[in-house]
Amino acid sequence: MNSFDFHTVSFLNQFAHLSGVLNNCLFLVEQSNLLTWVPITALLWWAWFKGDGQEDSNRKFVVTTIVAVA
Repeated sequence: MNSFDFHTVSFLNQFAHLSGVLNNCLFLVEQSNLLTWVPITALLWWAWFKGDGQEDSNRKFVVTTIVAVA
């Protein structure tokens, strides 16, 4: 683990166990594929169908993003 990762994880861990409700909500999000992929899919659909006159550029971005993730 590099220094940046260590400091980021250390910073986020200081908030662990401060709120039972928040911990349960984050656990639910982490365990649920639906809650994980719906926002990502919505963003990609928004970028694909956005009508701003740059449809070709937007669609190239979406395809590039999907290929990069795969």
